[in-house]
Amino acid sequence: MLIPIDDIKERVCALLDENPDIIREQTEYGDPEYSILQLVEIYLEDAAKIVAASAPLAEIAECSVLGTGLDSPGGKVYGAVTVKMSEECVRMELPSDFLRLAWIRMSDWNHSVSEPLAFGGDEYRLRQGGLRRSRRRCPAVAVHQVGPLKRMEIYGSRPGERVVEFGWITVPRRVGDNLELPHGLFSRLCRQVADMVKLNLQRE
Repeated sequence: MLIPIDDIKERVCALLDENPDIIREQTEYGDPEYSILQLVEIYLEDAAKIVAASAPLAEIAECSVLGTGLDSPGGKVYGAVTVKMSEECVRMELPSDFLRLAWIRMSDWNHSVSEPLAFGGDEYRLRQGGLRRSRRRCPAVAVHQVGPLKRMEIYGSRPGERVVEFGWITVPRRVGDNLELPHGLFSRLCRQVADMVKLNLQRE
C-alpha cells in the first residue's frame, strides 16, 4: 500500500512533540536547528526496512503472493520455478523485491512454512547432511543471498513437486511522494523514524 510521506512526517513530528508547520517555516528561512523534516527524509527508507523485516507477521496484513509480484522493476510476473539440488533439497530463485518470507507451501505439504531456518545454523547443517532422521523430513526452508541473487532452499518436498502457495514481504520503496509499505506498519514505522531522529539530535 502507498502511504503519503507527508502523513509519516506529521505523525513523527507529533511523536517528537514538534509542530511541522513551524519546522517548515524555519527550514525555509535556513535555520539549521530545525532539520527534523530533513532527518525524516534521510531515515525513512532504512526505518521502513527495519520495521518490515522485524514486525510480527500478524501485523502485516498485506504482502505479495505467487502470480502477482514482479521479478524485476517493469519485469514479468514472478513465477516460482524450482531446481533439484539433491534428493533432500530443491532451490528456488526469489523475486528481486523479496525482503522476508510470509509463507510457502509445496504441493506435497499439508501445511505451509512461515519461519525459515537460520542459514548456516545447526538445524540447517543437519538438513545439509541428509534426512537421516524421520523428524528431519518435515517441511523447512532456508533463505540466503548469493551476490545480487536471493535464493530459497526447500527441504521435505519431493523433486518435481511445485510451489502452490508463496507470499513474501517486499522491500519498502519510495514511489514519488509515497512510501510503499503495508499499512498495518504505519505506526511502528513512525515510532522507528522518531527514535532514529531523536538519536541523531542527541548526538549534536
